[in-house]
Amino acid sequence: METADMTESHYVYIIYSEQHDKYYRGYSMNPSQRLIQHNKGKSPYTSNYCPWNLIYVEELNDKSSALKREKVLKKYSKMQIKDLINLPKNCVLKFH
Repeated sequence: METADMTESHYVYIIYSEQHDKYYRGYSMNPSQRLIQHNKGKSPYTSNYCPWNLIYVEELNDKSSALKREKVLKKYSKMQIKDLINLPKNCVLKFH
């Protein structure tokens, strides 16, 4: 029997504040909706750096994998993030 966790998509995402030259990495099941929340100031960490743009989205099979990947991405440097944006696994266009 399948569980909801196996049938629903899980994503890690990176948003960028050009005005402040800041990146934020996160996990969500709906990156588009999460971006709206960030830009409405609903996240304490990101509320001071609006506006945010969604620049990277990676789909993973389950929540556990996504949270592990998020942890790895949080350690990435700005240069590593810039390299990551151009990789084929970036499915950000699905969310524009």
